[in-house]
Amino acid sequence: MAIDIDNLLTECFADTALIEILGFRNPYHVHGNSEVFVNRKHPKYKNRTFIGVIDDDKRKDKDFEKFEEIESEGKTKLFKHPDCRHYIILISPAFEGWIDDIADRLGIERPKYKLQAKLDGFKKECKKPNARENPNLRNYLNAIRQKKPAEMEQVRKWIEKLLP
Repeated sequence: MAIDIDNLLTECFADTALIEILGFRNPYHVHGNSEVFVNRKHPKYKNRTFIGVIDDDKRKDKDFEKFEEIESEGKTKLFKHPDCRHYIILISPAFEGWIDDIADRLGIERPKYKLQAKLDGFKKECKKPNARENPNLRNYLNAIRQKKPAEMEQVRKWIEKLLP
């Protein structure tokens, strides 16, 4: 069953598709990890649980330094702000490399889902504004999800545990 979420923010279109495939409908999409941190300071999140999903980009918002790692599963980490119920799920490396590593381990190949075989081409596909609705990407992510890889399962479990 999909759950509508307004306090779960994702930084890119592909992250948004991932969160939806995991069963959380309509996460709030913003453009870049700095926007996740700008939005977390909005008054509506002051006394609420806030979950941001970001990629391990070369540059992270300064606010990220305040967060402390509390759990991890492979290259996926959960961070918490010490003063409030604000959490960051960090996908490392960035989404495309993260999902590529998982798919390779499971023997799932992108071309079968009409996605670019080369990682650079796949990255471009994931950056497109329609990536969230791309049926090929969604089918690829769903095929991976069905194999229940530990990293994806952990992201799902963290979100379920943290939601009010």
